[in-house]
Amino acid sequence: MGRLPRAEIVEPFQTRASLKLSQQKEEEAEALLLQALEIVRRAEGEEEEEGEEEEGGQGEGGSGTGGTGAVASAAAEELPEMPSLELRLALSKMLMEVGRAVDALEVLQGTLAEDDDSCEIRYLLCTAALLAGEAELARDVAAEVRAHCPPPAPAPHSN
Repeated sequence: MGRLPRAEIVEPFQTRASLKLSQQKEEEAEALLLQALEIVRRAEGEEEEEGEEEEGGQGEGGSGTGGTGAVASAAAEELPEMPSLELRLALSKMLMEVGRAVDALEVLQGTLAEDDDSCEIRYLLCTAALLAGEAELARDVAAEVRAHCPPPAPAPHSN
C-alpha cells in the first residue's frame, strides 16, 4: 500500500486530532495538529508572496507583465489554500489543549490581522499569550478586549 500524496487541507488532520484528544491520545493528536499547522504556515507563505508581488509588480522596468506571472501562478498551484478563519481558530484551540500555546499564538496573530474586530480572536489570543508565558502581550490584548469588546450581558434573574 503506497503513501497518499501530501495533503493540502487541514480538515482531515484536525478531525483526526479531535478524535485522538477525545480518546486521550495527546501525543498522536499533537502530531496531527503539527501537520495541520504546517499547511497553515505554507499557505501564509503564499499570501506573503502574493502581497509582495502586488506591491512591487510594476517596479523596475515598467508594466509588470514580465515572465514572473507564469512562475508565480505555477508556484501558487503547489501551495495550499489558506484554511478558513473558523478552521484556524479551531486549530489554535486544539494546539493550546496539547500544550503548544506558542504555535497557537502564531496562528491567532495571523487571524487577528484578518479580522481585527473579533472579540473571540482577542480572547483566544490573550489565553494563548498567558499559556505561552507572554504576560506583556496578554496584558496588552486584555486591554484591547476591555476597550473593544462589550462585557457579557447579565443573566436574567428569575423570581
